[in-house]
Amino acid sequence: MIEIAAAVILEGDPRDPEQLRILVARRPRTATRGGLWEFPGGKIEQGETPQDAAVRETREEIGCEIEIIAPLAMSDDRDERQAREREVRIHAFLARGRGAIIPRPLASDEVRWTSLRELGRLPVPRANHAIHAALSDWIDSQRR
Repeated sequence: MIEIAAAVILEGDPRDPEQLRILVARRPRTATRGGLWEFPGGKIEQGETPQDAAVRETREEIGCEIEIIAPLAMSDDRDERQAREREVRIHAFLARGRGAIIPRPLASDEVRWTSLRELGRLPVPRANHAIHAALSDWIDSQRR
């Protein structure tokens, strides 16, 4: 199983979903699960914590410094159709930028800010569905 860390980077007030923005990146078309949208992140290296991996991968993939707010979800997926990365576990963390976030697609075809509503309409890897659900639940809990 491949262990992956992902940063769900938020900007704006989570109590107001109309103002809240979420950063997503589109995988390179030539990559495994190419063309799908995901949260910045990548493989956890030997001896690295998932939180540290999320921070490092965000820096490497989009050139931004983040701070972890809290763990969000863990999601497993097994896809026999994939030639590589058939079995993945994603450790997802809520995060905010350290200073202004100006993402650059260093390891993606595209990066952009999206709303929660739009996020639900983007094509994503199957393992991300549980993360989206956890994010929606977390945002709902912030409005109470």
